[in-house]
Amino acid sequence: MEHYADAQDLTVWTSSRPAQDCYPTYDGITKRWSIIIDRSGNRITLHPAHIICCMGTMGTEIVPHVTNSERFKGTIIHGADFKTPESYRNQRVVVVGAGNTAGDLCIDLSTCAESITLVQRSQSTLIPAEILRNAENRLWPDDGSIPVEIADFLAEATPINLRRLNSKIIKAGGGGESGKYAAMYQGLREKGMVIDDGADGEGTEFQVLERFGGKSPVKTSATNELMYRQASVSEVQTLISIH
Repeated sequence: MEHYADAQDLTVWTSSRPAQDCYPTYDGITKRWSIIIDRSGNRITLHPAHIICCMGTMGTEIVPHVTNSERFKGTIIHGADFKTPESYRNQRVVVVGAGNTAGDLCIDLSTCAESITLVQRSQSTLIPAEILRNAENRLWPDDGSIPVEIADFLAEATPINLRRLNSKIIKAGGGGESGKYAAMYQGLREKGMVIDDGADGEGTEFQVLERFGGKSPVKTSATNELMYRQASVSEVQTLISIH
């Protein structure tokens, strides 16, 4: 994932984790956190404005069944096992899934793979990042005008149906599919993507809560061919599944 770190201008610390003997603390005056990081045995205190927990949506990955997988002579892995694109240099790769992780892997693989085929299993919900960012900034403003503990309480105490209505209003107010982002939606559809903006314009939040994921009807019919519905990809060397 070196390319991702470079593209996003990220500072990456490996062999690091929050200290196990203390919790992060928040200073309401400076609007900063204090957190101790154990970096390869060295304790380092940081004072960030925000702490984001990125631990995976559902924890353990789901490995789907691939019909006739024993006949496939290439490599089949889950996206969680993807480490570096160099392992797939000059290979024909199929990525099953069309979410954020699949997109990141395809960008990474584009630096060295011979070809990349992305298989979209079902319709994808797309909400522009700007709309979501503006919505979160209203509830958790950067200027600290709403204390974090109050913003957290308001977010979690809002009745589910009111949250649904609010999601529709926020999406519509940001332009969405029929507004300033219409060209983006149209361009993706012209490239073959099947997309929407959620049930009744609700976005992705309630799909995660109520549905999350699906099955992967991919099968092999030969030693190096993958089939998905009526389509097939030949001379495949690696299959990466994102679930």
